[in-house]
Amino acid sequence: MVSRLLSFGTYQFDLGAYSLTSKLFTDDKFVTLAKKVCPSDKQHLDPFQFNFIIQVPGQTVATHVDGVYFWGATRFQFPQWLLAAMKFSNLFRESFIDQVQVVGYLHRWEPTEERKGRFVYWNKKQTEEKNKWNTPLEVLPIPLAGSAVDGSKTIHTARVYWPSRDPPPIRKGEGAVLTYRGDERWSIDVDRSSEDGSEAASSSSSPSTLTTVANYTTDDLRISIVYRARCFTDEEEASKFRRQITDEKQEGMMTLEQILLTFGSDLARRGLVPNDAPDYILSMDRLELAILILDTYVQYPISSSVWMPFNYCMAPRLYPWTRSVLKILGLCGSGL
Repeated sequence: MVSRLLSFGTYQFDLGAYSLTSKLFTDDKFVTLAKKVCPSDKQHLDPFQFNFIIQVPGQTVATHVDGVYFWGATRFQFPQWLLAAMKFSNLFRESFIDQVQVVGYLHRWEPTEERKGRFVYWNKKQTEEKNKWNTPLEVLPIPLAGSAVDGSKTIHTARVYWPSRDPPPIRKGEGAVLTYRGDERWSIDVDRSSEDGSEAASSSSSPSTLTTVANYTTDDLRISIVYRARCFTDEEEASKFRRQITDEKQEGMMTLEQILLTFGSDLARRGLVPNDAPDYILSMDRLELAILILDTYVQYPISSSVWMPFNYCMAPRLYPWTRSVLKILGLCGSGL
């Protein structure tokens, strides 16, 4: 199960690092597509990141939202799960910063029913009732094509790529490196020299300690590039926000206490914490508080197209006897 989600990627914050990507990100057609996602009064793009993501057969992407940014609150001050909860809660909407994410595909193969691997996203809830969502929209991963959404407020994921093939045997915390070997061939290597699995493989790991666990060709890979930009009114507004990122003493910065008290007032209104003590939330055990916030505000769609909309492949973690049953039924692949 874990290895299904451990895709391979690199995150680039220098958008001029590659001449080809620089040319792409300034292309008129590309910019026009990106601006269509931004609000009509925020047509100034502030690019800040792009990623190369590679998935091997059997892998997917967890259902998620991208890193959320607010005026006065970013990933550089607060954990991303808290920022996501702030967005889901709708309690901080006045400070929310719109974004655009463009996902393009660099592999050469054409989509087939066997490979699957479609980009999936949910536009909005069908009703306000918990987990009642519209049927998701799906986009084929056509080479040299792209899809544009605001990934920080649009829940998205991908169908399992080439689901008939097992994902590579990678354990949690083990780490893995996808290495190009030349002649259109790739390998996944892990460092299993540490008995407790505490040392993860990296590009600097000694070749003698690496174990090759899978081999692929370039044609086996689902390769994408992800562009992200923030939407502002003009360059002056964009510059003001960038100053907040680098200088926490800028005016308008949020504090953790302010954020938690905002949650506390709403949780009290919902009857989930004492109504007469809005400061009660500050005295709570922090793990208990985090779980309360996540359970209350962060709600992802439950699949309506499968016979059991729960992750039964994790059942053996809680009930070990289910492992043999799942193996007999041929479910969950080699992840068990």
